Amino acid sequence: MIDPNEPPPAVRAAVIILKVIGWLCIVLSAVEFVSLLGVADPTGRNTTLAGEPLILGMLGLLTARTVRLGRRGGLVLAIIAGLAGMCFANGTAALPFPFNLLMLIPLLSGIAILVLLLAPPASRAWFRPRR
Repeated sequence: MIDPNEPPPAVRAAVIILKVIGWLCIVLSAVEFVSLLGVADPTGRNTTLAGEPLILGMLGLLTARTVRLGRRGGLVLAIIAGLAGMCFANGTAALPFPFNLLMLIPLLSGIAILVLLLAPPASRAWFRPRR
C-alpha cells in the first residue's frame, strides 16, 4: 500500500543526493576552517573563509527537507541547485586531468536532481498542492 504522506522513490533519491551534497559542503567548511586556523594575510587579519561552504551546506540540507515535505519552494531551490551544479562543473572544465574528473560529481548530481524531480509523474504530483 502506498502511503500518500511518503514521497515517491525518485523524490527520496533526490533528497539523499541533496543531503549528501549538503553534508559534504559542511565537512569542507570544517576542514577549510581548521586548515586556516592561525594563518594570517600580510595585513594581519585572519583569512578564514569557511563560511561560504557552511552556508551552502545548510541551504542544501534545508532544500532537502522542503523537497521531502513536498513544498514547491523546495522544488524551486532544488532546481536552482541542480542548474548551479551543472554550471559549476562546466566552468571548471579547463582543470588538469585528475581534477577535471572530480568535476563530474556536481555535473552528474545536478543532472540527477533535475531528472529525478521533474521527469517522473509521481515526482511532479508530489509537489502539487494537497487539500
